Amino acid sequence: GKHGKWDDTYEDKSHPFICTHTEHFVYSASKVTFNKAQDYCSYGGMTLAHSLSPEENVEIVRMGREKSPLDALGKTHPYLNRNWAWIGASDNFNEGVWRWSRGTKVYFSNWENSQPDNLEEDYLEGNTVTEGQDYASISKVTGGWDDSFATRTREYVCMCEEHEFVASSDLDEELTVMLANQTAAWNEKKQQLEDDKVVQSNSPPLSCQTNRYFAYTERLSWNDAKAKCEDRQMSLAKISSMKQNFELRGLCSSRTL
Repeated sequence: GKHGKWDDTYEDKSHPFICTHTEHFVYSASKVTFNKAQDYCSYGGMTLAHSLSPEENVEIVRMGREKSPLDALGKTHPYLNRNWAWIGASDNFNEGVWRWSRGTKVYFSNWENSQPDNLEEDYLEGNTVTEGQDYASISKVTGGWDDSFATRTREYVCMCEEHEFVASSDLDEELTVMLANQTAAWNEKKQQLEDDKVVQSNSPPLSCQTNRYFAYTERLSWNDAKAKCEDRQMSLAKISSMKQNFELRGLCSSRTL
């Protein structure tokens, strides 16, 4: 409650609720522009997914298919917007030099054939643009990447660096093959980087503890609130310290829950 005190209550009684993210990745099936995706991740104390490995790349594909499954049309028309999700890579500041949202250079990549191509005409939307395709997204069909226009609306993947990435143990046969192919290609590229004496730079992990809680004024039962959080790939807030208790008390007061 607003005073920080707890109460046991009935399972079917309705209350506002608070979710928190507990995983390395949070996949959103909402379709937004690249800039909106960045804003929404930032609101939750996260960033768009970056500095990916083959395992993380395939995990994003798995999460995307689970969150919004591919349909027959999507499989036969892989470049439909609904098949793609924004990740945090861009060459907006220096054309042809792709960097992650943290500023580090992109070493592991999984570009589709003939990508990135930096087209200047958005055929799908029927508009001519001057910026070119400067923002990366990942395909739920192939796991490949495409450079796209920032104004396209796509699903997106947020990342909490502090939460350790745990690879899924239940990849289907198609995703297992996808992972093997991406790993083999990356190992070959890593060897080339070593031969060229390229030092891969990585930024220290960002804290995603700020703004990690999401308060909802909608009144739901405990089970419905739990399901709503899980639908957003989060969980009902857990409190393990007095500091967290005070933080949630302040959130309850500010949101007039």
